[in-house]
Amino acid sequence: MLIRSETLRATEMVSFEIGKNRYLIAASYIESVKEADAVERLPFAVFNLGSNFGEFSEHAANLKIIVLNTRGHRWGFLVERVSQVMGVYKDSFYQIPQIALPKEGFFRQVAQIERHLVLCIEPEKLFDFYNGKTPDQTANMLATKQPKASSVLSASETQNSSQKLFLFSADGSETFFGLSIKQVIEVIPSEQVCRVPYSSPMILGLVLWRSLPVPVLDIGSKFGLALKSERLVIVRIGNEQFALPASTNIKLQPLPFRYGKYSDKRFDESSVYGVFEMDRGVLVIPKLENLVAAC
Repeated sequence: MLIRSETLRATEMVSFEIGKNRYLIAASYIESVKEADAVERLPFAVFNLGSNFGEFSEHAANLKIIVLNTRGHRWGFLVERVSQVMGVYKDSFYQIPQIALPKEGFFRQVAQIERHLVLCIEPEKLFDFYNGKTPDQTANMLATKQPKASSVLSASETQNSSQKLFLFSADGSETFFGLSIKQVIEVIPSEQVCRVPYSSPMILGLVLWRSLPVPVLDIGSKFGLALKSERLVIVRIGNEQFALPASTNIKLQPLPFRYGKYSDKRFDESSVYGVFEMDRGVLVIPKLENLVAAC
């Protein structure tokens, strides 16, 4: 049984988990929560969200079925753990940046819960998605803010560095991405990423930065570089902020410096301004606006 809170001026939400992924749903949509072994006795469809929104833990036990009533239709989905009803204050909700929104519309908002970002499920969109599937696609249907990080490199430290290029390695190698120092807002330790299912493969998810949900853009994957996320480089691309995963191999390169031409088929003209050989390593100047537009 769900126990409702008496919290005032807050939206009643229920948290549920699928493996390592946590989600929120408005309590008003939920009719009841049942044990998973009741699935064969239920007169409506129960869907396995683990096939789309994460993987159930290897030794998951005591699975639950969240039963909903959407536009007069009863249905349910399978999850691992379900919380009691909690009150989430209005100022804890944020709109998800457009670039991270899945086209299916499963999520529009993210909430800050215990210093972490948690995606808010849109049940009606989820209902439409599952009911629009063909029989083959429903093979998996069951029938029957961490503490706020301190800066590694702050904006104030870069103000006197306009004659330098900001270099970072995505995978810890000597292949560096180079950015104008004016693009870089801050460098912070790696944060827990809130994954957004069905978003672009280059969008790893969202992190909370200065009370804002910021998309994590994995530019290294575009060029076949392995991800070694030990830092997050907060950058400005157009009018938006993004977090770029980086290793600890970060430095400021004084300008001008000696370089030579370098050829690598992984780096095409639509994605980079140029690729250059330095005394130590390779420098790639990415076209961040183009990479964002391709998401």
